[in-house]
Amino acid sequence: MPANISGNFPLHPSAQLQVVLRVFDIICAPEIDINALAELIAPEFECRIAPNSVKKPVAKRDAWLEFIEGIRTRLFTTLKVSIHQLHFHEIIEGQGSVILHGSSDGVSVTGQPYKNEYIFILHLKDDGGRYLLTQGMG
Repeated sequence: MPANISGNFPLHPSAQLQVVLRVFDIICAPEIDINALAELIAPEFECRIAPNSVKKPVAKRDAWLEFIEGIRTRLFTTLKVSIHQLHFHEIIEGQGSVILHGSSDGVSVTGQPYKNEYIFILHLKDDGGRYLLTQGMG
């Protein structure tokens, strides 16, 4: 089971859900292992930020991995978050897709609460017996 995220995970998660949980576990770890993360991401991966009205460009695999690799310094330094925990409340799974409803709870270095809520829609493909993430939206 994941060490860096929490939730009511199934006792025996499917192969595709195991990949999704591993992705979030890596991202939420104190030190992001970008090489381990890259192994779970398909070459054609795209990340979209919803809603479309925010007009964020689609991030291709390499740009997304670069963003994730720098998330601790660029994002959390800007937000001054010192404690950040991600909890999944609901997981809905279909063939080749996983939808997660989650929330984060943190405390800034100034002592102010940092809370957020998320919906992630993820798509995966079976790549010869192992699942790879092909698309993410959040």
